Amino acid sequence: MDAGTLGLLRRRFHALTLGGFVALGAVGCAATDPVTRSQLPDDKPAPLPATVSPPVEPTVEPVVAKLAESATPQVRVVAVIGSDTFITDDEVWQLVRQRLIGMYSDPAFVPPDAAGQKLIEKRLFDEELKHLVEREVVLADFLGRLKKNKPQAIEELKAEANARAKRIFADFRKASKSKDEAEFVRDLQKGGLSHKLLMRQLERNAMLTIYLDSYLKDKGKAISTGEVERYFSDHAAEFRSEEKLKWLDLFVSYRRFNTEAEARAFADWLHTQAADPATDFVALVKKHGHGTSPLAGGVGLGSKLAEVQPTELAPAIQALKVGQVSAVIPVEGGLHIVKLAEFKAAELPPFDEKVQAFVRRKLTAIAQDREREKLVEDLQRRTTVKLTVENP
Repeated sequence: MDAGTLGLLRRRFHALTLGGFVALGAVGCAATDPVTRSQLPDDKPAPLPATVSPPVEPTVEPVVAKLAESATPQVRVVAVIGSDTFITDDEVWQLVRQRLIGMYSDPAFVPPDAAGQKLIEKRLFDEELKHLVEREVVLADFLGRLKKNKPQAIEELKAEANARAKRIFADFRKASKSKDEAEFVRDLQKGGLSHKLLMRQLERNAMLTIYLDSYLKDKGKAISTGEVERYFSDHAAEFRSEEKLKWLDLFVSYRRFNTEAEARAFADWLHTQAADPATDFVALVKKHGHGTSPLAGGVGLGSKLAEVQPTELAPAIQALKVGQVSAVIPVEGGLHIVKLAEFKAAELPPFDEKVQAFVRRKLTAIAQDREREKLVEDLQRRTTVKLTVENP
């Protein structure tokens, strides 16, 4: 599995499993019994070493190799939710491992020294443990009430969660381009990831998704048209289309002539040709133009009016209609003749049904996020959570 593929899997898995409760976040083990789950997966991955040597090239393979070669097995319960739900350090470290691999895959990442690496690991460990606790608190409440009020639904829930997890795992394997599942599992292990633990994580997440889909389905449905209008008005920048500009630049440099008057005479001659609709402006630039525009196919610098260089050309470009050619424009160093090839001003779309539906969906998502946060806060106040060890 190359760096690009592993990076893709990491990002897709991160989108499904990381980023906190709001993103249906943190990953844990799925239970054999939805209420009480095993703490010790059969093929537990080893935790990260104290430091990870930075790769020589901006690729992920050296980091993966370092993690696989120098890790030392250890499994401890790091959190207890209620009386029968546990989180182990191998669950947390697997998430930390994924995020570290992602960091080292980014060419812009500057590897820290050993002390800095330890601080990063501690921060990531704390974040992922928090996400796991948040999710398990919600699931403990959900599964407890389900077991009390509708125990027959637990097997249905397990079956649906397992089916969803298998579909996601199959997507991961397909994206990896591994020849078969066995090869994909081996590639996961090379990255310090456990197949069985990954499946438990995906199942646990699926249970959470099923519950939240049901719990939040009616949240935000009471959003009024007035609220939609206010959001559209207050957040106009989110809806305004971007300005698009393409202009052609024919530049005559003073340095190519003995006098500025000679340069001006040449520019006037070029302008006469450029103003003729039958003239190929780009060909004229490539044949007679100076500066960088001949190398850019005649295209001037700046895809928005505010980005046009030289800045003195912007007013002239703004005054043109598509297809029109400007007069000769003197600037420091020479003379420009510009032609407007394409222009679309930034504009606010009409407040039609399509836009209203989009805003309503967005406001619904915001309302559901708030309800989700309130749910977590309420359950955490009513649930006993014990952290059993300090972050190693």
